[in-house]
Amino acid sequence: MNDITELNAFKSDLFTIDKIEIEIVCGNSAFTISEDLPGWYLFVSKTKEVFPTIPKNWDSNIVQPPFATNYITIYTRQVN
Repeated sequence: MNDITELNAFKSDLFTIDKIEIEIVCGNSAFTISEDLPGWYLFVSKTKEVFPTIPKNWDSNIVQPPFATNYITIYTRQVN
């Protein structure tokens, strides 16, 4: 996880439900994982442990209001 430069969390509106996702940025590359992925809750828990500056309640706060994107950057690596 040391190569991660940014973690962005948001919701995708799927018309009848929302899906929480995290965009993982590593340098010039990025990929997205979502809450329907096996191991999601373990990943979220581990990121909070490895990156102590991540808000502990971001995942609870992002769910409201429904059907809003609620895009938030939860981690940015400081480059010296």
